[in-house]
Amino acid sequence: MKVFLGASKSKFWFNIVKELKENGIDVIYWIGKVVSEEPVPENCFFHEVVDAYLLKNLYNVEIETFDITALDIKDYYCYLKILDRGDDLGGYSFSMRDRLFKEQLSYWYSVLKNTKPDAIVFSNVPHLFYDYPMYLAAKHLGINTMNFNVLPFANWRYVANSIFSTKEKSNLVKITEDINKIKKEFLVQAVEPYKNQNYSVPFYIKNQANFDNKNKNIARAQSLAKKAMVKSGLAEAPKITVRADWRHNFFSFSGEDNLASKLGYKVIRRRFIDRLKEAYSRNVTSSEKIEELDNYVYVPLHYQPEATTAPQGGLYSDQIYMIEQLREWLPKDVAIVVKEHYSQFSGALSGYKGRYLTYWDKMSKIDNVYIAPMEYSQKDLILNSTTVAVITGTAGWEAIQYGKNCITFGEAWFNSHPNAFRFENLSSHVLKDITNTENLSQHTESFLDYFCQSLVKTDFTNPLNNTAVPSYDNVTNAIVTCLNPSFLNNEK
Repeated sequence: MKVFLGASKSKFWFNIVKELKENGIDVIYWIGKVVSEEPVPENCFFHEVVDAYLLKNLYNVEIETFDITALDIKDYYCYLKILDRGDDLGGYSFSMRDRLFKEQLSYWYSVLKNTKPDAIVFSNVPHLFYDYPMYLAAKHLGINTMNFNVLPFANWRYVANSIFSTKEKSNLVKITEDINKIKKEFLVQAVEPYKNQNYSVPFYIKNQANFDNKNKNIARAQSLAKKAMVKSGLAEAPKITVRADWRHNFFSFSGEDNLASKLGYKVIRRRFIDRLKEAYSRNVTSSEKIEELDNYVYVPLHYQPEATTAPQGGLYSDQIYMIEQLREWLPKDVAIVVKEHYSQFSGALSGYKGRYLTYWDKMSKIDNVYIAPMEYSQKDLILNSTTVAVITGTAGWEAIQYGKNCITFGEAWFNSHPNAFRFENLSSHVLKDITNTENLSQHTESFLDYFCQSLVKTDFTNPLNNTAVPSYDNVTNAIVTCLNPSFLNNEK
């Protein structure tokens, strides 16, 4: 069996590739970031991740033009939104995004058609400049895909065979029936922290807050010290490909890329982030006003750009559009309370790419919509709401654990929970019933009996201590199970 692999070129994945070979699965094309210098397997083409985005150092194949009309509007829109990741301060025009998408689709379509792999294994949901077009080309050609989707709980992934489920079929892949150990471990992280209506700040928010509030200057000093040591020869450069030429900032877009321009860009970016914070503050409703609301749906905004909205949110990755649609269908007397995601303004990330200065001004003009202060308690907003609405966010899971219904606009990992309702399947009458429902029955146990069949305990991108604890067998067994011919035939 021949497969493509989208994962970092690390010791962890080298071990998995070796074990796959022993199971009769050959990796013939590997795309990823260079973390380790081990040689790739024989007859395997390695494509460095930035080269894949820039379409450099390509596989030798005659390029056929992909028929863009084979895609639907959601496919096209998601890629334009995904490219926000490479857009610093508006330097990435529509024309550039449109052309890149078509070139990417044609390249991956041609490679996949030529090499005829049995499947593609992605280490996450395809959401980058190169792997999303590859995914679309694969689906067009009828090639199986396997995604190790990230969960908001450290060291867990769930396996899916596509980005979206359909009304007829879930995208979750059952890789085991023996869930007792998995369920017990997952409960500790996913359910127990919310017992008795406790609130557990997600680990990634804790990390960002730590960076912003305590170790920001220390981290910067350490980074500068490391760079100085590398430059002076006192330390080796990290064995990882670091390149910035895939970014499209204003100065490269305008043809000015000298030192003065780069310094000016940094100053402008810093000022832009400050002005974003000011713009949010100008549109905030007082805490007292929000506390007076008797009936509201809470909408916690998602951090962007990120896979949780593009592609997993589809057309609703435009969160203003999502709120407009929610407002259209909700009873008029039900308010909507919105709060920005902490990570959007975190210095540890690039949230400035996901917002613009009039963003919250446009949102606040929607009828009966109120924007909460950043310091307003998320737990209180959830508990005092009638319902929580998210695209895919963790707050939806929190709401369910607090005994609330949740409306989801995207491919949330908990969509199969009985207390989660896909917006696209709802009518105004059902929405009214959802927002009036109290004292919900608890269905988490039955949901976990189903969901845990698709879970994998793996530490290949452990965010807690930046170590890769070996869990090769878990990942290898999941891949072997999914790519077993009899399994694939049963899935079709």
